[in-house]
Amino acid sequence: MMSRQIYLAETNVAITGLGLMGGSLALALRPHCRSLSVADPDLETLALAYQLHIADRVSAHAAEILPGTDLVILAAPVKAILGLIEQLPRQHPGEPVVMDIGSTKAEICRAYQSLPERFDPLGGHPMCGKETSGLGQAEAKLFKDAAFALTPLTRTTWRARTLGEQLVSAIGARLVWLEAETHDRWTAATSHGPYLLSLALALATPSEAAPL
Repeated sequence: MMSRQIYLAETNVAITGLGLMGGSLALALRPHCRSLSVADPDLETLALAYQLHIADRVSAHAAEILPGTDLVILAAPVKAILGLIEQLPRQHPGEPVVMDIGSTKAEICRAYQSLPERFDPLGGHPMCGKETSGLGQAEAKLFKDAAFALTPLTRTTWRARTLGEQLVSAIGARLVWLEAETHDRWTAATSHGPYLLSLALALATPSEAAPL
């Protein structure tokens, strides 16, 4: 595997997925990398991406933007990320750092182990968001002062670790190194559990109370 140091300012970045998180990351990263390419299968999202000039290259197909990139960021729901990982060896012929921003890490990090040795994987999860979703809600400052967990594998090299650190710093987030299983336990307590409780409270509210 390529082991030379790479710097974010010299890095060609590809982001697959342009929802709230992927779109916000694209907006935050673009001033800090050499080039930015993005992919999303939704045509309305692509039209908005063109309108916003969100990246140097925009495509509906990840396979069109991945070759030649140094850092691949998978910005999709966890199940979709697992599918993207499976497709990576056919779509990228090089030796990129691969990172994701999925909300749970253990299953994704296990899937990373199946990648050929030429890939350098690193799990990630920014602890931020909004009550609304979609590229139209994206903003570059979304990550400002938010915790950003990075979950390395045993195979993750110092090259991927330092690039991950540079990315977190560039977008103004606060770095937290965690094991994948620890991340998932902590996230269940601080994010997923409270979210389920809030949904239960909302569903328990009688419709006649809506005026209040």
